[in-house]
Amino acid sequence: MGYLYVFFMVLFTVAGQLLAKKGALCMSFRWEGPTSLKTIFNRYLILAGVILIVTPVFYYLALKELDLSAAFAFTGLNYVLVSLGGKAFFAEKLNKYHFVGMALIFLGLVVFPL
Repeated sequence: MGYLYVFFMVLFTVAGQLLAKKGALCMSFRWEGPTSLKTIFNRYLILAGVILIVTPVFYYLALKELDLSAAFAFTGLNYVLVSLGGKAFFAEKLNKYHFVGMALIFLGLVVFPL
């Protein structure tokens, strides 16, 4: 069950980060009274905030059932999946160093349980 909690923690962390990016792109920093408040409190930022507040609950539940070293190791997937999500949803550029880093993180997760 602990690994299921870690899965949801990673999934929600990635979703929250991608929604925060989408919300930030919708923001306008011109002061125009109520319009500015509307852009700051857009649905993407609100949803990202809720997700990122709830996400640690899954990590705490995972810590109850897994060793700290195992639970923490899987947080590395956040870097891989957020980077890939940035490329997929926001056309962000990834160079060979990004891919090498992501491969090393993934390799570490494969080798870790051995």
